[in-house]
Amino acid sequence: MKNLILCLLLFFAVVINSYAEELFASGIRTKYSNIAEPLPSRGRYFKALLGGFNVSKEGAKYNLVIEVIKGLDKEVFYKVEYENPLDKNKPFVLQESGKPANLTVQLLSGYIKGLEMFKSYGIKVIFYDPRDKNKEVDRLEQKIMSYVDTTGNEVKVVDGLLKSDELKEWRKDGR
Repeated sequence: MKNLILCLLLFFAVVINSYAEELFASGIRTKYSNIAEPLPSRGRYFKALLGGFNVSKEGAKYNLVIEVIKGLDKEVFYKVEYENPLDKNKPFVLQESGKPANLTVQLLSGYIKGLEMFKSYGIKVIFYDPRDKNKEVDRLEQKIMSYVDTTGNEVKVVDGLLKSDELKEWRKDGR
């Protein structure tokens, strides 16, 4: 039975030949998804709205959209750690600062090699006081299910699981 399921999944996997733009493969639970996907994370001031991978012929990028749920009256410094599928001890790190009051932030990585289908990968967002970068203000740790394979020379996705409508709906709302 496992072999049959694996064969069917591989049969439905497609090689991406050409994209005019990136498509979105959702990897956290939304109203459109299955119950096996991780739930959106929530911190003291922030919550995850949308998470997954932007996919194009060139590869796949982590995409996490977070939103302020409780007002902050000061600028915060944040560090994003994207799990590195090729070396879990060496995450990809991005550091930024901004005033997130009434703000939705899209956190997008560079292209990621080594992603495997149906595995969960983590993104950690740590928020610090900009005057004291050792003082943590909030933290989000989000797991994202991958429907993308970037282990070979060509990007593969599970057919039917690209949920670009969610990203289009999110963009339509002016975010």
